[in-house]
Amino acid sequence: MKKYRITALLFIAVICVFPLFAMAETLDGMLGPGVELTEAQQKWIGDLEVYAPYWDRFQTVELPDQRWFRVYALPGNVYELFENRQSELVISYLIPGETSALLWDTGLGIGDIRACAEALTDLPITVLNSHNHPDHIGGNAQFDRVMCYDIDSAVERLTRGYSHEELEGFIVPEEIIDPPADFPGEPFFVVGKAPTATVVDGQILDLGNRELEVIYTPGHNSSCITLIDERNGLLFTGDTWYPGPLYAFDDDSSMPDYLESMHIIEEVIRKRNIRWVYGSHNAILPDTDLFFETTAFLEDIMNGELDYTVEDGLWVYKLNKLVSLSLSPERMFAAVRSFP
Repeated sequence: MKKYRITALLFIAVICVFPLFAMAETLDGMLGPGVELTEAQQKWIGDLEVYAPYWDRFQTVELPDQRWFRVYALPGNVYELFENRQSELVISYLIPGETSALLWDTGLGIGDIRACAEALTDLPITVLNSHNHPDHIGGNAQFDRVMCYDIDSAVERLTRGYSHEELEGFIVPEEIIDPPADFPGEPFFVVGKAPTATVVDGQILDLGNRELEVIYTPGHNSSCITLIDERNGLLFTGDTWYPGPLYAFDDDSSMPDYLESMHIIEEVIRKRNIRWVYGSHNAILPDTDLFFETTAFLEDIMNGELDYTVEDGLWVYKLNKLVSLSLSPERMFAAVRSFP
């Protein structure tokens, strides 16, 4: 490991007090003091204020010369790389084993995620994308080894990348706070990187005394997968589930698939003693209760038991102050894809 590791003494302290308390996270702490926000930025930064208390339980890892990613040390020997200065609030995860490390997604590509990850481990790093959306594959081209689910739509999109026009909604000034000095602004695009390998449902990834199992969980997108780390009681759910607004309005989204995937994940949580669900946006909650509530919520939506509002042509259902679902009407009964 490199010199930026948390010291042994601090690690022991974190373990001892972890379930009880940690230094309170604030906007000043997460963004840095004196950051001035425009009116447009303040509209989405309110989300960060909502989620900040959930980060209190985790220890931050300070990396010199790196401030785009806010890094946290998580239970189960995982590092979280949080892009809290961009409105998607996307999260990538570095998962080290004894002989290699896996990077679960690479964010939007705004910051140097390779430098950040290599400051945390000396192990060789392989990227695995949770799905093929731009806020998850943006930094792929920085790495030699990149994997995705074995489906044509994912392979083609990773290879092609995303154009500046496709990304404009992510990178306009009101969506980004204090970007890195080398951020080009315009034109900004996601460089394509053909995957060097693909994964399939049920495949085991061996990182050296640490095994991760891939499960196929489409719905949000046809390329979505989830990772199981049974030994450590961890589940990495990508965009299939996280505490926040969920979405199923892409051309390859499917509400029936989404519900089936949630049932699959729910069974994994119950049967494999999963204690932490690591989603790819916003925050990490201390239990799995909200996940189960979300599954029941999606069932009620499919059964036509809930009211919705119409926003920008989408049906929007609300479970509570954290979780909602925005659904394209034509995806409500989209053909169910073949599960392995």
